[in-house]
Amino acid sequence: MEPSKQTLRIPFLHANGPRPTLRLKPEQAAARAASCAVQCIASKALFGECNEICIRHSGSEYRLRITRQGKLILTK
Repeated sequence: MEPSKQTLRIPFLHANGPRPTLRLKPEQAAARAASCAVQCIASKALFGECNEICIRHSGSEYRLRITRQGKLILTK
């Protein structure tokens, strides 16, 4: 198959379980990658003086907490 005719297949998950594969043409995949730059946020900016925060995502609540050893644990 010619490189220009290939389709990039990206599996992704949804809160209610797996969804079908997302199919993007190479030019769409490049545009999506360019628009989805990784953001780096300091944990101090998220937590402040607290050790636990609540994150709402797709209708569910998750708890992100800092352990005594300084590690992060995410629970639903």
